[in-house]
Amino acid sequence: MSIIKLLSYIFLFFVKTRNLLYFTGIFKSFKIENLKIISVGNLSFGGTGKTPITIKIAENLKRKGFKVAVLLRGYKRRSRKPLVVVHDGVNFLSDPTEAGDEAILIAKEITSPVVVSKDRVSATKYIKDNFNPDFLILDDGFQHLRLRRDKDILIITQDELEKDIYLPPAGRFREPLSHAKRADTIVITKIYDYQKIYRKLISLQNKINRSIFLTDIVVKGFLDCKTGEILKNDFFKDKECIIFCGIGKPQYFEKVLLDTGLLIKKKFFFPDHYVLKDKDYKKIDSDTLPIITTSKDFVKIDTKNFRNNIFVLNIDYKFKIFSIFDKGVSG
Repeated sequence: MSIIKLLSYIFLFFVKTRNLLYFTGIFKSFKIENLKIISVGNLSFGGTGKTPITIKIAENLKRKGFKVAVLLRGYKRRSRKPLVVVHDGVNFLSDPTEAGDEAILIAKEITSPVVVSKDRVSATKYIKDNFNPDFLILDDGFQHLRLRRDKDILIITQDELEKDIYLPPAGRFREPLSHAKRADTIVITKIYDYQKIYRKLISLQNKINRSIFLTDIVVKGFLDCKTGEILKNDFFKDKECIIFCGIGKPQYFEKVLLDTGLLIKKKFFFPDHYVLKDKDYKKIDSDTLPIITTSKDFVKIDTKNFRNNIFVLNIDYKFKIFSIFDKGVSG
């Protein structure tokens, strides 16, 4: 056995020990009265699509007349403030540097209270006292056992189902797949081959006995950032474009774009949550070719640094519940 795999087993030992201490009550967890909490999380370190799922859940709850707030850890934010109110339900009170790109994107889409804090328990109490929502959505909360929730939604990608799962330092998983049993609902994202994933889904459902939802990405079009117009999803068909992003799994962004029929002349993939530097703008920029990015990247770029127009891929999620009797699962 290699030293890296040995260290992964040690990591797993500490994960299981920590979970056991919470489940037996040795480590205390907190329940916030008169507040429904929904956790949206994953087993790996990012790149599963938590942010759009969080937005979708918030929008659905608001549509039903509920007051909603969202709490994030604020990954990669530069501010050291213990708590940052990103949006108070009316106005923005922060920026991507202070709050992180995901928090800004969520606030922009749902226009409800959004708060960033590492201390989820204290922040939840603050949200309850100051905004009194009916529901709090805890972004990236699957491992945060200190705060009790009413529903755990776990997001897993097709790639994660098909590959061997290793914990750090051998891999990018925070917990093994067997821990999916803690979730109430499983959502499979970034599906590229329904026939290939079918057996994996049957195996997963037999192991964990939980509801599994499959997602399809629906391209709604492209946001023209100069005019605010939503262009049709085939607007760039057979046209050469430049694409760039700083997300967890950029290859899926590329695939979705290729499926619209556009031609990728150049592509620039940066690390997740990356903030463009001057040299990056110069490298990406073009006099003639349209430049396409993600909504997560758009909230933290300065469009003045581009000579040409910027377009944002505008997507939505469509859900379908998986059944072991439905062998005709397809996109």
